[in-house]
Amino acid sequence: MTASTRRGKRAAIALPSAVILTSALLIAALPAGASAQPSGNKAVKGAAVGRAAQKTDPRVLAILKKQQALDKIAGDITAGISESDRARLSGFTDIEVDAEHNRLRLHWKGTPPQRVQRILANLPKGVTAEVVPARYSKAELHKARNKLLRGGKPTALRLDSTGERIRITSIEPAVDGGSLEIGYDGDRGAGKRDATDSLSRGAPREVR
Repeated sequence: MTASTRRGKRAAIALPSAVILTSALLIAALPAGASAQPSGNKAVKGAAVGRAAQKTDPRVLAILKKQQALDKIAGDITAGISESDRARLSGFTDIEVDAEHNRLRLHWKGTPPQRVQRILANLPKGVTAEVVPARYSKAELHKARNKLLRGGKPTALRLDSTGERIRITSIEPAVDGGSLEIGYDGDRGAGKRDATDSLSRGAPREVR
């Protein structure tokens, strides 16, 4: 399984065996002496000009129009249910909106219900949709996530290689329904960004 995270490191938990693989995020560093962003009034003026250009750029306006149309279709597919409650939809995993290509990608375990199939069969002109089979539904991933929680907090996990305890910052279902994404704090160091470590439950080993 693959996984990603927004902070620190990333991990994918293989269900139902709960074997976790981790990988660090790629972080781009600025050269020595380089400035992260323009300073003073130049930065403010540059940002204002950029926003004004976006508002009048026909390409941006066209994408925004597509985004609104796709969002409405996605809302119809999910029956107007809020994102936090979509696990109630039997078989549903997630839905991706790609306004640039005017496309929807629906991740679903099993066959979508007739209601959803009718929507997909009557899409507006120019809109395409793809149903991607998911290994797990959102409901199943939420159930697996809850098994990693104790009293609302993540259970203890450690690196098998060092026994180091890790602090989990997030546990989320992967968009494709193939794993749980586990974010945690830590830095592998230079040259080890693509390495993987196995994780286990329980307290860390004592290091003498």
